[in-house]
Amino acid sequence: MDIIEPGIYEISLGDFKNGIFENNQDIYLQDNLTGTIHDFTIGSYSFNINVGNDINNRFVVLFRNDVLVISDEMDNNNLIISNQNNSIQCLMSNEKIINSLKAYDVLGKLVIDKNPNQSNFTINTNLDTGTVLFIKATLENG
Repeated sequence: MDIIEPGIYEISLGDFKNGIFENNQDIYLQDNLTGTIHDFTIGSYSFNINVGNDINNRFVVLFRNDVLVISDEMDNNNLIISNQNNSIQCLMSNEKIINSLKAYDVLGKLVIDKNPNQSNFTINTNLDTGTVLFIKATLENG
């Protein structure tokens, strides 16, 4: 996504929270450009954009504000997910078994809850094109 107008922009969760977010779930925004992690419980996040800046990979939503240590074992657990033709295709690059897969929409509502017990599978959905999902996958090794 390219920004046409330079300026200061704001991201906010607002007052409407549903699903996992209504029970005081911590929600943070990581700005990869500035290295900032913002806690949404203290308010909205303002950031500056210049014309032509690409922001596709600038932000990450976090539910914990701690440093994630990537071990070799975790680094080799690559889950590849693609969304095509009303289906979600899941593939573990190392062929480990996915015991459960849950997908939440941006409001925290559980929209997919499957126990595939496979490393490669497809889930048929009726989700709109462009739907953003948060995926939680549990592998056979936990």
